[in-house]
Amino acid sequence: MINRNESIKMSNANLESTAITCRMSFNSDMTNYKTTHERLEARKADDIVIQMKELLNFDHQQLKKTKLIIEVQINKHRRNIIYEVDD
Repeated sequence: MINRNESIKMSNANLESTAITCRMSFNSDMTNYKTTHERLEARKADDIVIQMKELLNFDHQQLKKTKLIIEVQINKHRRNIIYEVDD
């Protein structure tokens, strides 16, 4: 069982590691934050564009398949009619 002093030491260690991470991650320079934020937003936008292109390509392929299925179904019911003069 962990006593109170050990628990406080563990929480202090967690706080120190979090503080180190924060100091390393964030700089006091806000322009750096803004450019990092802009890069992340641009990356998200690029990911969205790629995903939309993939969806568009998938939809295009599905429409081609559907068109072929419809054409086959329609052609099943066609009759080969030969017209004569005076028909």
